[in-house]
Amino acid sequence: MPYLLFIFYLLFFSYVLFVLSAKKYIRINSGTAVAAFLLKVAMGCLYGYIFLNYYGGDDTWRYHFQSMEETALLKSDPLRFITSLFDLNNETRYSSVFESVGSYWKELEYVLLIKLIAVFNLFSGGQYYINVIWFAFLVFWGGYYFYRLFSLSFAGYEKLMSLIFFFFIPMVFWTSGIRKDGLILLFMSLIFHHSFILRKTKYWRSLLVIAVSLFMLFLVRSFLLLTLIPVLLAWGISVQCKLPPWKTFGIIYFISILFFFLSGSFGPVDFPRKISERQQEFFRLKGGSEVKLDSLNKEPLSYLKVLPQALNHVFLRPYPGDQSSMLSRFSSLETWFMVLMLILAMLRPSTDAGHILRQPLVVAILFYSLSNYLLIGYTIPFLGAIVRYRIIFETLFLAILVRCIRWNAVPLLKSYIKL
Repeated sequence: MPYLLFIFYLLFFSYVLFVLSAKKYIRINSGTAVAAFLLKVAMGCLYGYIFLNYYGGDDTWRYHFQSMEETALLKSDPLRFITSLFDLNNETRYSSVFESVGSYWKELEYVLLIKLIAVFNLFSGGQYYINVIWFAFLVFWGGYYFYRLFSLSFAGYEKLMSLIFFFFIPMVFWTSGIRKDGLILLFMSLIFHHSFILRKTKYWRSLLVIAVSLFMLFLVRSFLLLTLIPVLLAWGISVQCKLPPWKTFGIIYFISILFFFLSGSFGPVDFPRKISERQQEFFRLKGGSEVKLDSLNKEPLSYLKVLPQALNHVFLRPYPGDQSSMLSRFSSLETWFMVLMLILAMLRPSTDAGHILRQPLVVAILFYSLSNYLLIGYTIPFLGAIVRYRIIFETLFLAILVRCIRWNAVPLLKSYIKL
């Protein structure tokens, strides 16, 4: 019975995507949409299999087992299923928004995902791999809206963008497993896509989607919203006032950095202390991919001291041979593939690379990705977590890099590519 149900849902959602594409409700080839969805399901199942059989289940299976209790609650008392969201961590309640330990909001991040899986259980009979299909269909739209965003910005490069956002295996793998990463991709893509659309069409619906997505991104991983605030502010000022993007972002980020380090002196939240606490929280965890990372404190000098380590960890690790595990070797190839793309972009830039890099959207994505790369490097001492946390930003970097490469000037490719 589970196998028949698995096949039924797989065919059903594939058919839905095929119809949506055929009727032009989504701007993507129907074959590409179905293939992308099937790949996400395959990667989601592989994710579950690997972490169950080689990593003791990890969080993805723990969430699944915890969701069973929530499903029972949903069936017996639907109202309580919803109101229980407000009963978490009664001691700290809602004022603990920026706390790393004992926070209502931190606990809510995980409970929301568990309750989502609990709803899936109603249709899957509590089968993990059938839940993967439902989850894959939901987070498919994250890749789609980033694809649409970059296709609108890089006209003529739609096929290349579809390869990146639908078939770049590292991104598909890490965002298809039943964890928060797929939801982050979804909300982030909606924010950037509708922010872009809003500046061109002024549709109020885009404003509503942005507001809801910002709130959900905050609930799922709050620091991603905090790093997004200066990006949206600088992007809006640059477009509305027709100011040079790099200059505008430079000024806004200079002010933001000053605010960050001075926040403990005049504001209710000491952000350097919060970052240090988050780092210490990771230090207390145990894992097989731990790397050396010096401790941060409130002083700017400590951030300068740790900067080389942070950059090395997020841009160059894992090295070949860092670990013998399959995922580590896979991630090492991914890392050095990105290094190769960067080298190609520098040695064989496209004729309009300068223009591309001055587009407000591109500058916004570069600043947002780099700021989160640094935050990941500053706080996380485990290569496995670094690889997973950075993957969305890495994919955004990749989309910009491949657009800035003059592919017909690459010796091994110029006979085959006419971009």
